[in-house]
Amino acid sequence: MNKRVVVFFSIILVGSSIFSSVGSSIFSSVINSTWINESLSDSSGTLNPANLSYRADGSPVFDSFILVDDKYHSGNISSILQNPESKLGATFYGINLALSLGIYNYLTQGEEKSDRFIYIGHTIYSIGLDWGWATGPVSFGLSMSGGSELIKNNFYLRNNAFTIPDYFVNTFFSRYEVVSSSQFFKLGFGFRYEIFDNFSIGIVSTSDLSVYSTSKSNLDFADYLKNACIGFSKITPKYAENGELNLLRFKYFTDLLYVGNNDNREKRISAEFRLQLSRDFYSSIYFGLQEKDDSILKLFLVDVDKASSHFGLTFSWNTYDLILNTEVPLVYYSGSNTITDYVVATVKFSYQI
Repeated sequence: MNKRVVVFFSIILVGSSIFSSVGSSIFSSVINSTWINESLSDSSGTLNPANLSYRADGSPVFDSFILVDDKYHSGNISSILQNPESKLGATFYGINLALSLGIYNYLTQGEEKSDRFIYIGHTIYSIGLDWGWATGPVSFGLSMSGGSELIKNNFYLRNNAFTIPDYFVNTFFSRYEVVSSSQFFKLGFGFRYEIFDNFSIGIVSTSDLSVYSTSKSNLDFADYLKNACIGFSKITPKYAENGELNLLRFKYFTDLLYVGNNDNREKRISAEFRLQLSRDFYSSIYFGLQEKDDSILKLFLVDVDKASSHFGLTFSWNTYDLILNTEVPLVYYSGSNTITDYVVATVKFSYQI
């Protein structure tokens, strides 16, 4: 299919989903709350605007994805969907520029009534503009994003075979109400430095700007220190010195997120083993560790009661990517888990042209 036709219909799809619910939005965030095995320092990643400067002439001009995940606990195993979330995203690339649109939907306050569960549905729509620039091994980036939130009070899921259709109908085809004063605007920056042999460091931070403030400047530079995120990654070369494709590649990364924020501070560690079957196709398996830390010192320790393990499979073929991920709290391995400890299943599919 002609690339222009695909882009055109993608714009129509995104636009229709926005206007059909009178203000739906697209999710755009520097750090994704869902584990997608991506580091701030990945040269091809989307978490750091500085990465835009590494785009080559043959890089995709359009990228889209759909991500669905759910949290399951043993107290309600009969329900097909318990705490589903979904994200849709589309990014259009220019020279060192990217325009991103996204929709993020999640549910709160679940209550069982008769044969169905009643929730409050939340949808966040956003639009973002990123810019990147590089000189040698050093690159910089800026990001701006804004959006608003809508809610649906009577978001229901029937506890039968109609659960999944109910979710998609209520999420994408129902009317939502605008949340008063929910508009937001974020301004962020990114930095990346490739130290040696595909070992790099990345730094990202954002700050919220008040869209209702009458002050000439409402930037709070302390927020940038509090929300600073730093990542380190290493990936072995795709090709050997003789130009042949390496059968195996290894990728390792460590990200420390929101280092100065006691409420959101988090570490993510991952090791990926990638099997390259051809230049355009690879599959991989990865293992990860994720933990929220209320103290900076705890970033260098692992608390079994708070940490979660991640197991994932990745399949990448030409312009298509599929990620399957499972999150299991470490307490499950010792049998000390409670009903509030969730196992999370995630599926992400993306397409580029």
